[in-house]
This record gives sequence, C-alpha cells and structure tokens, in this order.
Amino acid sequence: MAEESKPTHPSEVPAAEPRRDKGIRIFSYPKIIFLLPTLVVAVLCWIGMLIIGDRTEDSHKRAPQQVAAKGAPAGATPESSLPATDEFDLQLIPAVNDVGSIPATGKHLIVVGAVNEVLHFRIFDKDGKVVVDTDEKNLTGQAKPIEALRKQLENLWPPHKLTAREEYRVVHAVTSLVGEPSSDRFKEPQNLLAVLFLAVFAFNLLIMGIDFPRFTIIAIILLVLFGVFFILWMGAAFDIELLQWMRRIMANIYASANAEFYFLIALIMAVILGIVYATRWLDYWEILPNEILHHHGPLSDLERYPTVNLKFDKEIPDVLEHMFLGSGRLVLHIADEKKAVVLDNVLFINTIETSLKSQMSRMEVRLTTDQEV
Repeated sequence: MAEESKPTHPSEVPAAEPRRDKGIRIFSYPKIIFLLPTLVVAVLCWIGMLIIGDRTEDSHKRAPQQVAAKGAPAGATPESSLPATDEFDLQLIPAVNDVGSIPATGKHLIVVGAVNEVLHFRIFDKDGKVVVDTDEKNLTGQAKPIEALRKQLENLWPPHKLTAREEYRVVHAVTSLVGEPSSDRFKEPQNLLAVLFLAVFAFNLLIMGIDFPRFTIIAIILLVLFGVFFILWMGAAFDIELLQWMRRIMANIYASANAEFYFLIALIMAVILGIVYATRWLDYWEILPNEILHHHGPLSDLERYPTVNLKFDKEIPDVLEHMFLGSGRLVLHIADEKKAVVLDNVLFINTIETSLKSQMSRMEVRLTTDQEV
C-alpha cells in the first residue's frame, strides 16, 4: 500500500521585528570649531620640536644690533652691546691688488681690506661660514657712511695696533653697513615651525572674524592676482630686485617656541574643543522618516514635529569655512511652524544634504502607500 503523500505546507516566515529607522543627527557648532586646524598644526609643531631637540636659539645673530667687537668698552650703547660669546675679531688688510689676498677662512671674524682703493668686507660666522662678502661698489645708497668709515680707517691700517675702543667702533661701522641677517635663519626648523603655526592660527582667526561669500572670495582672488601682476610689472619696468626684497623680508623674520609651548596650546585647545563637542549633545536635531526630534537640555528634553511637507535649504555663507570642514547653514521649514529653524555651522553639510534627500524620498513613498491603502 502506497503511502499517501502528505500535503506540503509553505515554510513559515517569522514576523519581522519592528525596528526604528535610523535618523539623521544634525549638530550646530560655534565658530571656535574652526580652530581645529590650529590644534592639528600645534601637535605637528610639538612633534617637530621634539625631533630637532627642542632647539630655539638663533644661530644667525643679527648685526649691527647684535654684534660687538671683542673687548667693547664699558658704557657702550645698548643697541650695539652683546654678551662675550657673540664677539667678533677684526682684521684690517692694507692696500692689496686682488681679493684673493683677503683671508678666506676664519671664525667670528670681520675682515676689511683695501683692494685697489676699494673697501672690501668679508664676515665669517661662528662656524667659519662666509655670511658677508662684498665691497663698497655693491652698497649703493650708503656713500656717506662708507666715506665716514674710510676716514676712520686712515690712521688705523697696520702697522697701527688697534685699541679695544677703535676695534669696537670699526666693527660697529662695518656691521651697520653690511650686517644684514642671513636669509638662512628663516630656513631654520624652529623658525619654519613657528611661522607655520602663526600663519595657520592667523588664517583661522581671519575665517572666524570675517565671512567670505562666494562673490567676495572671487573678488579677493582677482584683487590678489592684480596686485601680484602690478608688483611684477613694477619690477620689470623699474628694474627692481623683487627676489632680493623678499629675501630681506624673510631674513628679518625669526620666531621660535619650545615644545612645551606647542604642547600646552594643543592641550588647551583640545580641552576646549572637547567641551564644545560634548555640549553639542545637549542641543541637536534628529530627522526620522515620520517625525523630527529636537533634543535639548541636560535631561534630554524632547520636542516632536511632523515630517509632512518638510522643506530645507542649504546655504554656504562662507566659502573658506566650507573649504575647511565642509561647513554650511541648514534651514528647516517645518509645516505649521511660523519660524524656520536655522542651524549655523553644520559640518560636512553636503553629506547631510544627501542623507536628507534620501530620507525625504522614502517619506514620499510611504505617504503614497498609505493613501492607496
């Protein structure tokens, strides 16, 4: 007897568990959030200073304010006095016919030579590097100081033995003429780190203090380009050495701070930004497919709004802020509410906009399905 086949029953499908759709959280930040790049740079500068051994001293001392002759007399003027570790020796070379007769090596040495009746100046730093090698012909515009130095040297050439006062006065006169600081000091690691930190910090403060709308930033860029073109035109028309001018400016820039300074700045800013981030959870908005939630207050007070006919606008009031952290303004138009909800400084607003569009498309499908039921 054949067994009767049992009717097959479709496999039972378990009922889907109700779940809450994931909402879109929107946080509004104060402008201080744009100091985040400064925090990052401060950390990088702290690490950089640790790598170079926390060195802050300037190895290229500026003359004449920071150069003194060995044995400078008591009562020297404050602008030309300096500790003994930065003293310079002086060597005078009487009438010679060739620059090759002037010493090519030395340390902490200033050499003044009369080459074919033309004063030639050569200065060696503490490492024996030649930091100045020029003559009076290249010092145009300083004819009177050079003539005064020439008269001062009339009775000082060898075999005359210089006194401490005479040596000091010659050194001061020479460094006043040719003692421009070397542009190499700008390239020192501690200076580059400090300039980087100050530049980013200043740029962040500028962004926080001034709004740069799209048309304004375009106007500024065009103005800067015109300014650069005009400066280049002036240089070409009047034969101005622009690169030398820039080198002189950079040679006069020197700033440094130790590793502890950068660490403390980074720590302070990290604490402040951490507090700012924590307080954002005391006042934020959450967009769900079927409702809008406003969380606010230390005990998470909650306000609910419908999502029906929800509209929103995205604005970019400041182009630079948007470039930094994707910041922008989000305006929510909620049905039956007289005032729009304005959320400033919403970070990564383009991502928020994409999520809101996706959320609203699902809302439209759900509403249509409910009407058809």
